[in-house]
Amino acid sequence: MDRTTRAFVYCSLAYLVAGVLLGGAMGVDPVGWMGYRFAHVHLLLLGFMGMMVYGVGYFILPRFNAVALAWPRLVPLHLWTANVGLVGLCLSRDGLFLPEPWVAPFATLEIFSVFLFVTNLGVTLRRGAVHTRMAVHPPAGGGAMGPAAPAAAPPSSTPRPVSLRDRFPFTLDPPVAELLDRRP
Repeated sequence: MDRTTRAFVYCSLAYLVAGVLLGGAMGVDPVGWMGYRFAHVHLLLLGFMGMMVYGVGYFILPRFNAVALAWPRLVPLHLWTANVGLVGLCLSRDGLFLPEPWVAPFATLEIFSVFLFVTNLGVTLRRGAVHTRMAVHPPAGGGAMGPAAPAAAPPSSTPRPVSLRDRFPFTLDPPVAELLDRRP
């Protein structure tokens, strides 16, 4: 996991702690802390959930599709815009710490950060879908991929038994390996 992706996860955990502490304060003294409800909700939804989805999404989804991220240089920009937008939005809502007119620029920055994520991963996943489609359905006559591959030989009448070790190529603990070897 690279630094920026890890930073999304760390920010996510920090927003979780902040949101839970704020929620606890709201539970202890609802009248005095109810003005922070907007910040509480956004710290947990955009902060904790959003940042976790961003970090895990940037790390896992390109690997699941066996393609590189479309624009990896946009990920640090996304990290900064998402964090500045969220913190600014929470501080300026209802004029708690910043004047109310600052809500719109911070909200716009947060929306921009979501579009960065959607665009970057959307193009990445689209590239993966094209590669998968080309592998499953190569162009007729070969095209740019070269000559068409010969047809596969028909399967034999008796299928070869496949052990569970063949299905799972990673190393196993000895007790687990023994259990898999005993299974018919």
